[in-house]
Amino acid sequence: MGIRNTVVRTLAATGMIASSVLLTQAGPAQAADAAGSGDKGGDTTCSVIDFDKAAIVGATTNTVRRELVVTGTTATSGVKVTLVPLTYIRQPEFWGIEVIGCASPIGLPVVTPFTARLNIDSTIGTVGIEVIGATKSQQIPLILTGGPAAF
Repeated sequence: MGIRNTVVRTLAATGMIASSVLLTQAGPAQAADAAGSGDKGGDTTCSVIDFDKAAIVGATTNTVRRELVVTGTTATSGVKVTLVPLTYIRQPEFWGIEVIGCASPIGLPVVTPFTARLNIDSTIGTVGIEVIGATKSQQIPLILTGGPAAF
């Protein structure tokens, strides 16, 4: 009987681990956690949103830290904007970074400006990065020989 109990416990533990893996795949909940909304009730909705401008700051040969700075506006005041890099198996030419807006149920319908920043030192493609919004994207080649990348 002891072996049977051990097998049952092992199968149950395996099932719980598999469920945990399935529940932790990337998705809107991950974006909500990245945004630091703190709302665990499920009222926060996250989606890819549009942006106005994107630039790489500190993209010189002497700089240790490179940052992507994205600006734009949201339609409501309760939106937390984050930049979420895509996951790749191997380094692409342009590393995709999504502009994610997480809206809480509390917010006024007011056009609100945002600025989002992300350290991109570990998420640069062989050529540069691609900022991905809801209706447009922008490829930014990494300029190694002078000032920040142009808008």
